[in-house]
Amino acid sequence: MARLAAVVWFALVAWPAWIRGGTTVFSQTPLPVLAATLAVLACSRSTIGKRILCDPLLYLSLAFITLLWVQWWNAGRVLFFDPLQEIWRYSDPQRAGWPSAFTRAEAAEMIRWFMPAAVMALVIRARTWTPTQIRRCWRGLTINAALIGLGGIVQRAVGYHFFPYTRDIDVQIFASFGYPNHAASFFALTTALAAGLWVHDVLDTQPRRIGRVIGSSVVLIINFAATQLTLSRAGILMGWLLLGLGGGWVLARAWKQLSPANRVNWAAATVAVMLSLAMLVGAYGFEDIRHELSTLRDRETGSVVDGFAEAAGGNRILLVQAAVQIWREAPWVGVGGWGYRYLLPYTQPEDGWGWTREDGRANVHNDFLQFLAEFGIIGTGLLLAGLGVMLRPLWQRDQEGQLVLLADPLPAFACIGCALVLLHSQIDLPFRSPAILLTWISALAGAGRLNIQQRTSSSELPTLNYEKGIG
Repeated sequence: MARLAAVVWFALVAWPAWIRGGTTVFSQTPLPVLAATLAVLACSRSTIGKRILCDPLLYLSLAFITLLWVQWWNAGRVLFFDPLQEIWRYSDPQRAGWPSAFTRAEAAEMIRWFMPAAVMALVIRARTWTPTQIRRCWRGLTINAALIGLGGIVQRAVGYHFFPYTRDIDVQIFASFGYPNHAASFFALTTALAAGLWVHDVLDTQPRRIGRVIGSSVVLIINFAATQLTLSRAGILMGWLLLGLGGGWVLARAWKQLSPANRVNWAAATVAVMLSLAMLVGAYGFEDIRHELSTLRDRETGSVVDGFAEAAGGNRILLVQAAVQIWREAPWVGVGGWGYRYLLPYTQPEDGWGWTREDGRANVHNDFLQFLAEFGIIGTGLLLAGLGVMLRPLWQRDQEGQLVLLADPLPAFACIGCALVLLHSQIDLPFRSPAILLTWISALAGAGRLNIQQRTSSSELPTLNYEKGIG
């Protein structure tokens, strides 16, 4: 039963990544069915069901999904001309004062996003799988991402769109994602998981299998190359920041405890991976990457600081200001899923709203503010409370009072990847893609379970033998 649940879980995470990042109705339709199947399979064991019932995340999730359901149930606001005020405006919902959305189809999309994510987090936290099985699931995710990334690399080389639902997009895309910054966050996260698995395989004190090390190296190389070849400035920077933080972890945590022979092996493996990365990226996009990074400098002053300010300024400031203004209309329960794009033009002067109809203006490019505007204080508060519950296991300390997270490369690298995506969400919209949302939840919840497994160990580098279950 656990194996079948793992297969359903993998399908739930992998499927939307192949179909435009899960941003189409077609890609989202199977998600609630797969999530319900996963819940049934997991709860078929009474111990798992009891753990889920005792998990505070269950009740936070139920409260949030209830809010989304009421928004869907009370949806239906239409644009009309008010003859008394002589303005165009949207009608009130059928039940004024209740949570609402503009259309039921769009409100249902929110349920298709967050209900599977909640089920996935609950199932992983309920100790459905042993740490070994979690590691295998993560390995499957990174291999799946590598296949998508490889398709994107070949797509760049031959100029043909292999992936469905991307052939009608005229702007720059990468692989199966219709938005380069979505691809950037996705591959940055899977690169973090792949890097954790690679470090685990190289450092494993059990008899090392050279084939596994080579395999994890190839997966890491492709995932990292994909972050660069998205030609997203955020992806390029996140990729190198990840390598820097990961290298810092190795030097601070593992290097001193390695034997001289293992240090040589580690250095050789690192050099081989870096050279392979350089050749792959250089062959297919070095000039494009250099051109993209050059745009970080201000055209007039040449300053990187001014370049960042220019990228973050302009219309993005107006989008943020509009989100705050829209939130004030319904501060407690929000204006409903996708409601921001309907009200954005009405936050602008009468003679200055035309730009709001351009591509990319349906989102704030700040996920926190968009959720605040659409779900209100109550909905966003429930999301933040759920995040807090998921973060709690990551602060476990061992018998010597040290953070367990720092001892194990798997949760450590997963948390680095999750943190980078969370940081990216403050200037873009990674959590508006179910593929990223579900992968992020899998990484964070899985890191919490692995972290609890190691909490009774000492501050010495663990043996990385995860065969023992987690209870």
